[in-house]
Amino acid sequence: MGEPVLIHYGILRRSGRYPWGSGGDIIYRSDRMAAKGLSEKEIAAGLGMTTKELRNRKAIVKAEIKEAQRINVTKQKAAGMSIASIAREFELAASTVRDLLRPAAAIKFKIIHNTAKALKAMVKLFGFVDVGEGSELWMGVPRPKMDNALQLLKDEGYTTHKLYQEQLGSIDNKSTVLVLAAPGTTYKQVIDNKAKIAVPNHFSNDKGLTYIEASEIQNVSSGRILVKYKDDGGAQKDGLIELRREVPEFDLGDKAYAQVRIGVDGTHFMKGMAVLRDDLPDGVDIIYNTNKTPTGNDLDAMKPQVENKVSPFKTVVKPNTYLDKNGNEIEGPLNIVGERDTLAVEGEWSTWNKTLASQVLSKQAPRIATKQLDISYDNAKAELDEIMSLTDPTVRNHLLMQFADAQDKAAVDLKAAALPRQTTNVLLPDPTMKITEIYAPNYNNGDTVSLIRYPHGGLFEIPTLTVNNKYSDLIDVIGTAPMDAVGIHPDVASRLSGADFDGDTVLVIPNRDGRLRTAPSIRELETFDPVTTYPRYPGMKSITETQKQLEMGKVSNLITDMTIKGANQSEIARAVKHSMVVIDAEKHDLNWKQSEIDQGIKSLKETYQGGPTAGAATLISKASAEYRVPARRDRYTIDKVTGERVWSDTEETYINKKTGIETSKTIRSTKMGESKDGYTLDGKELSSGTVIERVYADHANRSKLLANQARLATIGQHATPYNRQAFRTYRQEVDSLNAKYKEAVRSRPVERKAQIVGGEIFKAQREANPGMSYAQMQKEKGRAIITARTRLQARKPVIQITTREWEAIEAGAVTPTRLQGILRNADMAAVRGHATPRASKAGLSAGKQSRAKALINSGYTAAEVAQALGVPVAQIHDIDKG
Repeated sequence: MGEPVLIHYGILRRSGRYPWGSGGDIIYRSDRMAAKGLSEKEIAAGLGMTTKELRNRKAIVKAEIKEAQRINVTKQKAAGMSIASIAREFELAASTVRDLLRPAAAIKFKIIHNTAKALKAMVKLFGFVDVGEGSELWMGVPRPKMDNALQLLKDEGYTTHKLYQEQLGSIDNKSTVLVLAAPGTTYKQVIDNKAKIAVPNHFSNDKGLTYIEASEIQNVSSGRILVKYKDDGGAQKDGLIELRREVPEFDLGDKAYAQVRIGVDGTHFMKGMAVLRDDLPDGVDIIYNTNKTPTGNDLDAMKPQVENKVSPFKTVVKPNTYLDKNGNEIEGPLNIVGERDTLAVEGEWSTWNKTLASQVLSKQAPRIATKQLDISYDNAKAELDEIMSLTDPTVRNHLLMQFADAQDKAAVDLKAAALPRQTTNVLLPDPTMKITEIYAPNYNNGDTVSLIRYPHGGLFEIPTLTVNNKYSDLIDVIGTAPMDAVGIHPDVASRLSGADFDGDTVLVIPNRDGRLRTAPSIRELETFDPVTTYPRYPGMKSITETQKQLEMGKVSNLITDMTIKGANQSEIARAVKHSMVVIDAEKHDLNWKQSEIDQGIKSLKETYQGGPTAGAATLISKASAEYRVPARRDRYTIDKVTGERVWSDTEETYINKKTGIETSKTIRSTKMGESKDGYTLDGKELSSGTVIERVYADHANRSKLLANQARLATIGQHATPYNRQAFRTYRQEVDSLNAKYKEAVRSRPVERKAQIVGGEIFKAQREANPGMSYAQMQKEKGRAIITARTRLQARKPVIQITTREWEAIEAGAVTPTRLQGILRNADMAAVRGHATPRASKAGLSAGKQSRAKALINSGYTAAEVAQALGVPVAQIHDIDKG
């Protein structure tokens, strides 16, 4: 017989009106009150608490009583008592004793207490933690257990406070923010520290049993780092991080380079392109190259980690892993920029979309822009014709609506087809290379290529170089196989709009025939150093990241408009100088306002944009400019005559806080997106009427026309009728499709979680940076949702349809509604292949053959033509051979 044990668990400790050990009393008293017919609400009021508090306290006490019972019966079982004896000893049913002896018996108790422990740690770290709706998703714990843990903390004296925050994208709607703070914290203290409220940084993969710090990163010691400053040669490799090869924690697998962030001493981080080398000095594992000058503290050459730790590096990263000596996979200090399938490593840049932005071609001869835009249009027209030939009406309509949306976007983006053999490459420094040469393994020795960086001020920022793959310092570092990195002399980088080597990219375009216009570099820009010319002065207000983005947009538009309107090189140089100051103003704390005065920016705006404070003045810069329209519903109808979208306004209003006047709500759109005619933006006809603007206006109009034609083609179309006999024939295939569909739908809750978590992350970023521009907000929203999806492992399965399953669909064995759901989650390229008429599968249509020949004659490779037409390379080779 074991020793007698007193079983009574109440609240562990309490600073308020509930004394220690009162938990059991709460259950006893509430049960007695319930027996007398009182409702739960009446019981809670009688005990001086809310219904929610009553439920949480009862849940906590029951979990603690069960844990005490579990401990006691476990001890007695270990002492040799039988289950029957233990049941008699503690007056429990034998089945209850068996349940208490199971490994899972302590789960509820552990979840509540471990969640409370994690919350305590976060309050200690941040001071104020958002524990409102959605925070449980970030932590990975069920909301009831989160509420139980919060009640436990409140009974220990911790405080919670409700704040009301305006919702993003809404004017009069507000959301409630529940904040957890330390004992004794007042509401005013929470309000005064609103910007410090943190999103939970602890996450559980097992629903609250254990927690890890979401933002916990591996840091390296600054003692392992050699910082090479400007005068030590660091300026020539600014942004390059050289790592000692064969160090396991720096293992990049089969990749030769990657864009990374590396935490240092837990307070700072390095950002740049990482490569592996063998020739580092003894005792040094990392060389960090910078154009800064020494201050006596090497950490000053790096960036401080973000305090709220939602994203310590202010960008989305994935920790790199390596195998330790025991073969265990461990997270290392290298954090690669990007997420999952889009990591910034060797090979990633080659997958970037191959197009040419209007800011590039608008500076070239109109004939080049016309040719590349014609190729884009021809590709789109051929795609529409192919969609129209598809056999299944449901698939055809689905693709037509996707195509229409894409063409509406194309009219705003104004992107043209890439030039032959054009590639996107990340820059690496090679001081041993001549300033007239480039190390580019994607190209042949002796090839002439031109480099273009976004944004670029003028033709003088397009260097033309000769490929030299024989002699380069990078051969031993990144190899000689074709890749998406190029090596250039640092002086060439300075000509590329002041590029550095921390992940900056360029377009590399073969230009032996000189089809791309370039111009000699401007001497005054070669010797212009924004850092030494415009240093900060005592008391100067530093530019914010948001303001920098806004000012950079203004000067970029100015340069584009000046170029289109024929400004001379000296005038453009003034605007480019100012852009160089603005782009480095935040990084080096520069006096950008003095630059604006010295370069006469207002005078240039007066001449080329119509006024000292005017904005975009040409179609190229105005097309994607913001345009406010009345708030409207998400869905639109189709004009049955024109095919245009017809929106329905919500007619919502709000009270303007400044004026007190009821005002109609508006949403953001673009000037070109809201215009029916590319020649008329914002209700105004093109004023300058330059040739290049007419080229782009015509392209916008024909893109809009294709979109309208696609929408018109969907009107009156009916889905393949459901056929019960076909269902019986293809029952196995239908079951398979349904199973695939359900698996895809299962991902929706995870995506919803990611949206909520992403919203919480963005909210924290927005509160910390209340002056964000619209463009910056869009960027931060993208980062937030990627971070959330990565954390929650949110990935939507793509449905792959087999040939037999497609036969079932064509026969009508799948209902139209279910087919729509399948298509929304399917591999549409494969679907299009299934739906293509069999007669055209044997070879290319006459139209595609004609386009293929035209592209080949224009200098495109077979691989590029195949990619543009969506066909195998072998078919293009057959056409090329006649």
